[in-house]
Amino acid sequence: MLRAAEDQPDPEGPGAVVLLLDWFQLDQELLLVQERPDASVDLRAYMRSKGSTLQEQEAKMILHQVVEGIQGLHSRSVLHRDIKPENLLVETGSDTPRVRIIDLGCGCLHNNEVYLEFDGTDSHIPPEWYARGAYRADPMTVWQLGVLLYEMLTGHVPFQTSTEIIWKKLPRIESDISPSETHIHTRAFIHKHARTHTRTHTRTRTHTTCTHTHTQPRTHKQQHDLALEQASLQNTRTHEQHKAMHPDPLPGVHIVTRLVSSPDCKDFLKRCLTKRALGRPLLQSLLLHPWLRGARRL
Repeated sequence: MLRAAEDQPDPEGPGAVVLLLDWFQLDQELLLVQERPDASVDLRAYMRSKGSTLQEQEAKMILHQVVEGIQGLHSRSVLHRDIKPENLLVETGSDTPRVRIIDLGCGCLHNNEVYLEFDGTDSHIPPEWYARGAYRADPMTVWQLGVLLYEMLTGHVPFQTSTEIIWKKLPRIESDISPSETHIHTRAFIHKHARTHTRTHTRTRTHTTCTHTHTQPRTHKQQHDLALEQASLQNTRTHEQHKAMHPDPLPGVHIVTRLVSSPDCKDFLKRCLTKRALGRPLLQSLLLHPWLRGARRL
């Protein structure tokens, strides 16, 4: 905490770490006294107040501040390791949300060596840790920033389990839209035909899977691909069963999905959430990406 707070260029600036005001050494624990900015909530609560997701422009502005703050931490040899909405405070007292970084309980010293221990949230851990039990600081941080952005745009993490983190492709970015008084019939038509297409596609895959035979022993890759296809099919069936048991209150009208991200935003997400650690952009280069460049001026 002392390293994180010392020599901040602007302790009141965007992305700054909350200040450590005092500390007390008890028998078996250390009590830290930190500032709490007035009129502030954590990012998760802020997202809920906005309907669980944020518009792309606001998410961009918030992420820009977080990247600046994390870069500042690294410059003071501090690695956060648990970047998520619950560990970010949003000051709501002005028209422009100001972000503060909190909770360094999972943090450690930042260096360029390979880390063999991890403290953090399971769904935000990078694939290299689950695959090899090792990671480097900056690629891990870039992965967590990608997960954070995905959460702000969709309201949920892109991957739920270690298997999904290692193998699953990045899901499409979608958002729920509440119906308006206009274009109800158009929304219902799109929703109806989207669901019909999904059911038809599922039946086709089921037929193909059941009738496909092999005359030669399967290779390891074929076995792996078949296992992935069967798992995907099971997930599709489970989703269809859930929809049948929990129908929409207003079928065909209540919820319609759409893509909410711009091409530059999609590119930024894809790069940050690349499975190969060496394929991700450098942390220092994130603010130079076309999507984030100039975001502070929004």
